Amino acid sequence: MKKILFVIILVSPFVFVYSQSLDELQMLNNKSKNQFIKPEVLDQLLIALRIYEENSVRTQDTLLLNTYINVSNAYIANNHFKQAYQVFYKYLYRKEVMLSEYKTSFIADAINLVSSRQQKDEAEEMELQKKLNQLKTDNDLLAAKRLAFKSNFSLALIILSSIFAIILVIAGIRKMGLRSKLQQNRDRMKAIHRSAVLGKFSDGLRMEMKNVLEKSKLQTIELRDLLKKQEHNFSPVKQANQIISRIDKIFEELPKNL
Repeated sequence: MKKILFVIILVSPFVFVYSQSLDELQMLNNKSKNQFIKPEVLDQLLIALRIYEENSVRTQDTLLLNTYINVSNAYIANNHFKQAYQVFYKYLYRKEVMLSEYKTSFIADAINLVSSRQQKDEAEEMELQKKLNQLKTDNDLLAAKRLAFKSNFSLALIILSSIFAIILVIAGIRKMGLRSKLQQNRDRMKAIHRSAVLGKFSDGLRMEMKNVLEKSKLQTIELRDLLKKQEHNFSPVKQANQIISRIDKIFEELPKNL
């Protein structure tokens, strides 16, 4: 805040002087417009304009040139052509200076503009070059990633194909094993069924043979009793008894085998 006040204090006198000088120049310009002005007054006006010639300000140049034209015309009106020529010469010189300053300022502004544009273009070019380099780096990195992805994908595809082939082989082996086991189970079921059928027949045959044996035993016993009664009458009875004894042994051994 103190700095701002200090700057205002320093600038305010110059602003006051500038506004005061501008007001004085405007007053001199108004005096030069008087059609009945005397040459002595015109001489005083020229003396008063010297300070503006030495310390010219661009904003005052137009008003100063207008004053020169008015003074020159006033000298002509008073038949003072030499003074009119001198004032007009000042007018032309001042206008040339103004044009020169304008051209110099315009050229300087143009140079500054071109320089600033050049700097801006160079900065943009550097920025674009950085972006281009970054894009190249990203492109190279993307290409490397793409190559790595292709190689990894190929490797993964080979591994998956191998795993799938191994699974198919294992499945085929298991299928063959299951088929063989199924065939074995079928054969076993057939054997069990055959054994079951044969077992039913053998059980029935065994029972039938036992019944037959029982009946044969009873008949043998009856035959033996009958032979004992007739033993003293027939001589072949002894041989028949021996045959019956053998038959009894056979009947005793048959139930053990059944």
